[in-house]
Amino acid sequence: MQPGSESSTHLKINYNDLMPLVAGLHWKSPPRHAMPKKWEGSFNMDTPWLYVYAAHKLVQLQRHTLQLTSELTARKWLTVQNLVLEGFCRDRGREKEARLELYSPAVTYLQAGGWGVVGKRSVKASCSFSSLWTPPLRGDVSLETSKFSHTLQMASTYGQHNVSLAAALSAIDKNFKKRQAVLKLILSKPRSASVEVEFEGVVEELRKDQQMYQKSASLQLRQPFPILPQTLLLRETFTVDLLKGLYVLESKAGFHDNQEVVHTLTLGYRPPSPFVS
Repeated sequence: MQPGSESSTHLKINYNDLMPLVAGLHWKSPPRHAMPKKWEGSFNMDTPWLYVYAAHKLVQLQRHTLQLTSELTARKWLTVQNLVLEGFCRDRGREKEARLELYSPAVTYLQAGGWGVVGKRSVKASCSFSSLWTPPLRGDVSLETSKFSHTLQMASTYGQHNVSLAAALSAIDKNFKKRQAVLKLILSKPRSASVEVEFEGVVEELRKDQQMYQKSASLQLRQPFPILPQTLLLRETFTVDLLKGLYVLESKAGFHDNQEVVHTLTLGYRPPSPFVS
């Protein structure tokens, strides 16, 4: 079909002076340079058992913005009264947005939407979904990066239940000798205490020279469940003593903030053979 044209098609069936089927199709397209552009179409069909009418409209509001509207009506064997589907889509390069809604004059059946934006060092997105049959669902994501840190935040809501997750990786000093990673999960719902689980990990270079090299790593857990220690700390320290020719690995485990287990493994060389202690 050429731009700016309009066409209609009709179908009629005559049987014994009766018309068991009447159908029609209509379509209209916009001129080539019109703004906003509108594409419109409709379809109707009538039989002794079913009547259907559907209308569609697609509008280009701007160069990267589209809006869709579809309406359906049916009678006789199937009854649908003014069911409308609306859609919206917009693309602004780094920012994108989309929405969808299905409703009738009496009730809204479904709503969905999404939004996202991409920055130079960040990404943010949000989406939502609700229907007549399910609780509302919503999710948000945010990711930001820089030279010394990376952070991720996620949040979700389903009905009255909330879940949030935050993760961060950062360099404590500018020489990257100490790095820290934190992961935190929070679960909450009305009339109940929130549940928090947190992991924290640290890797640090303690010393590096011609006499000694030393590096440590630690992992700390905090959680409320009684089947596990509510606080748990694991620490490993690796030392290379170049003057004495020793390699030492010290392991520590802490429980409940007041109990600690320490184990030390030493590898060295004492002529005529190496030793482990």
